[in-house]
Amino acid sequence: MAVLADFWNGDGATGTRRFSSPGGRWPGGLSEWSPFFDKSEKLFHLRPAPVEPNFSPLLDHMTSRGLEVRPLNLAYHQKKDCEYCQSSICQKFCRVDGWNGPLEKIVASGKVIESGQVALLTKTEALELVHLNGTVRELRCLKRRGEGQGEPVSIRGQRFVLAAGALRTPSLLQNAKSLGTTSGFSELKAIGHYLMRHFVDLYTLSLPNWNQLSFDEKKHLARVKSWGTGTILGEARERLGIFQSFGALPRQEYIWKEFQEQFSGVQWIPGLRQVFAKVTPKIFRYPVGASIVEDEPQEANFVRGGRAPALELQYSISPDGQKKISQMRAKLKKTLGKSIVRFIPEAHNNRRLAHACGTCRMGKDILTSVTDEFGKVHHSENLWIADASVFPSSTDKNPSMTISAHALRMAHRMGHHRG
Repeated sequence: MAVLADFWNGDGATGTRRFSSPGGRWPGGLSEWSPFFDKSEKLFHLRPAPVEPNFSPLLDHMTSRGLEVRPLNLAYHQKKDCEYCQSSICQKFCRVDGWNGPLEKIVASGKVIESGQVALLTKTEALELVHLNGTVRELRCLKRRGEGQGEPVSIRGQRFVLAAGALRTPSLLQNAKSLGTTSGFSELKAIGHYLMRHFVDLYTLSLPNWNQLSFDEKKHLARVKSWGTGTILGEARERLGIFQSFGALPRQEYIWKEFQEQFSGVQWIPGLRQVFAKVTPKIFRYPVGASIVEDEPQEANFVRGGRAPALELQYSISPDGQKKISQMRAKLKKTLGKSIVRFIPEAHNNRRLAHACGTCRMGKDILTSVTDEFGKVHHSENLWIADASVFPSSTDKNPSMTISAHALRMAHRMGHHRG
């Protein structure tokens, strides 16, 4: 998890300057959201990344070209020999996630579990919401016992909170079973629509002092998350997005799997995997920077589907999105110049839905939104959504802190409106 700055920094009070169309703006204002961001930062131990002196020549160059560079805020416990791992479970528990941050202490204490008010189910798949006129009565699940085996589980309660992600949460609503004469959630036309993502490109970078560094120093810089800038402006002086150190690339087996999917016709060449294993570390021996450009909400972009893994997706980049991607690439090429060793264009790759959001967006208009301004589903008295599907805009930041702040804000609202 890495955050360059909190969600509210940037253009305008809420950073959602372009979102004035269907569904309304982000609800509330800085004074309302700030306490929940502050609490999120404490829960996830957010702190500035350590300063890496060997990055100074590159960062000084970026600063001289008008970019304000500063340390990334990371959710982590600073430990010796941190691997800055991605796309894998952290083996050293440096990285703080939802489990080893907010939940671990609660579960470890045993008090909440012993009270009988909370039960923790693992290896359990949510299958179907059952409701009566929009009021959820039951969540039907499957408790996994082994490969291909499962035991039906029924969860009942007064209130339900969905946090299955922007791709799965809408499918639970779309496929909900009604016990009454009304269809309930199917009347909410925005469910699954306005699918958004982040446009991400990667750049391998060589530092001016690269040849003077030792092997261990180079290896460290190639994996560390350290710096970022959010002051990249377009032709009209609008914010294009952010550029930050990416950190360690995913494990090689993950990259190989991606390679197989993209180039299925060549994967059976004898010895290809062995060659791939030798070449990949050489290609990515440099530090990697990632540019992140904000997406635009479009009703025609949607997700729908039944049980995992079946999903139907329709997604295309808006003309404005295309323009911003091109401007970001041109700006970074001009700014970084010879520091770019290799450009890896991924922003136009619609197979990569980085940070998917928006499919159950917040808003006041039930024709263009799914929940109210606090995440409670329209036409329901006891169903709430706590994930990125409620985002009315994608923002140009890693969404983790915004998801957490929304969940805390939502919980605060639920506590004041018991029913």
